[in-house]
Amino acid sequence: MHSASFLTLLALAVTAPLAVQGHASINPKVAVPASSVNHAIRIPHGCNGTATTRLEVTIPTNVTGLKPQQMPGWITNSTLTTISWSNGTLNAEFYMDFGIIFSTPAAADGSIIPFPTMQYCGDGSINNTWTGDLAPKLTLMRNGTLLKSEDFPLLAAAGGTANSGSGLGVNAQAKPNSAAAVGAWSVGAAALVALSTFSLV
Repeated sequence: MHSASFLTLLALAVTAPLAVQGHASINPKVAVPASSVNHAIRIPHGCNGTATTRLEVTIPTNVTGLKPQQMPGWITNSTLTTISWSNGTLNAEFYMDFGIIFSTPAAADGSIIPFPTMQYCGDGSINNTWTGDLAPKLTLMRNGTLLKSEDFPLLAAAGGTANSGSGLGVNAQAKPNSAAAVGAWSVGAAALVALSTFSLV
């Protein structure tokens, strides 16, 4: 495949919205270490066609200041170890994002924070357990994306560096200070890669 076409596809992939998955997930999936963030646990379906009526999430020990969103029509409870939304109805044909705000730990790039999640549905006896490998997982990256320096081979060959502001490597922006900055970096990086590649071929 022509390199310009490949990186154009990469740019589209970076900015494309996330698809609804078959199990609970956290969205966005990436956060900046040592920052205050606003994320959500996404429930994409019910249990065997029945509605979701309760959601329980285990609070990771290395996050602080966690506060759940009050969802209309649901009872929200929070303890030191869990948050839950109950007595509500999320029909199986719909999805819903249950919001949480919290502060991430000052951890290394690539660190994973799991959010074990229990989903209760319909008659109260059917549930999905998203724990272990199936738990919603948040990845910590200083640039706020999963892009790494090796994703930009042509720019690296042209003199871009992974740890300087002049390159587009993993630490091109050491620590965006807001969600807007993270989004701008993601879109800008993808666009600059595509434009730079066209100029090099």
